[in-house]
Amino acid sequence: MATQKLTAILLAFAVCSLGGTQAHGDASICPPLPPLPEGVDDLRTKETDFTAQRAASSRSYLQKEVPKDLREKDDTKIKRRLESSEFWISYDNSLRIIEGYLLKQEALLQIAQSRLSKTTKTRDAAVKRFCDFLGSAHFAD
Repeated sequence: MATQKLTAILLAFAVCSLGGTQAHGDASICPPLPPLPEGVDDLRTKETDFTAQRAASSRSYLQKEVPKDLREKDDTKIKRRLESSEFWISYDNSLRIIEGYLLKQEALLQIAQSRLSKTTKTRDAAVKRFCDFLGSAHFAD
């Protein structure tokens, strides 16, 4: 029991200390994305897009604003809102931020665990999932 608590405390400390270096841009989890051709808008997600603050804001939007839009008494207003691109862009981007944040946290935890254990590989499944997500995820515009 005491060993499990100590392991949990060490993991939490490792994640927090790793998260601090991430916040300052000193370390990246994934290799950089290739440059886009000139003149192409870059809507790709970046590691720095996935912060606790942005995930909380996205969660708040999905929990408060979306239901408010759908509770409108006037069916015509609800239909108009659901047909608007603004609604779906905000909805999709909010989901993307939350998913990316969760994947990033899993990757950071895996990296922290690999520092404490010889059996966990540094670039294992969670890191791969996050990097694959970064390579394919784009913000809606």
